Amino acid sequence: DILLVAQEPHRPYQRPPLTKGYLRGEQGLDRVYLQPAPFYPEHNIEIRSSVRVTELIPGERRVRLEDGTELGYEKLLLVTGGRPRRLRLPGADLPGVFTMRTIDDSDRIRTAAGDATRAVVIGGGFIGSEVAASLAMMGKEVSLVFPEAWLQSRLAPEELGRQLHQFYQQRGVILYPGALVTAMEGTNRVERVVLNDGRTLPADLVV
Repeated sequence: DILLVAQEPHRPYQRPPLTKGYLRGEQGLDRVYLQPAPFYPEHNIEIRSSVRVTELIPGERRVRLEDGTELGYEKLLLVTGGRPRRLRLPGADLPGVFTMRTIDDSDRIRTAAGDATRAVVIGGGFIGSEVAASLAMMGKEVSLVFPEAWLQSRLAPEELGRQLHQFYQQRGVILYPGALVTAMEGTNRVERVVLNDGRTLPADLVV
């Protein structure tokens, strides 16, 4: 028997669609979830969602949940994944500024994009590049800001990165390589992003 404890409210899902078809509203959750709901009880898998483990007691082979429940186990597997690092910048907590990691993040970005015209995506790695591409495909004016010299520099060699650069530019994405964001500004929600060279980028959506 397997007990899966998860802080998220969803059953297990894959993340790559969250920046692609799901973000654009072209695919539903059926293309995101790893298995249909009946799969889990049929295979003796219980899911406890929306709850955190707060303590491991390995000497007694127990874990404690945030609601005080204690669970025993024979074997324990820790697969906690990661979480997005929010930028510690002025204005980073303004409405209209999002991170991308979960189904709920993708839902919030899609909803915000419905009323947005100009989006700024911070980060030229795999996730940032895909979010920028999807927002451009949704008809938004997209600026992509990243500190490296070319897109996806941690994954792609320079020649491929330069080709991606050209590919994105041809599709209307404005690229800002070698740039850092120093602040996000706005009155009641984000209105612009400030770069380290003093340039400001208008934005009503930032990811």
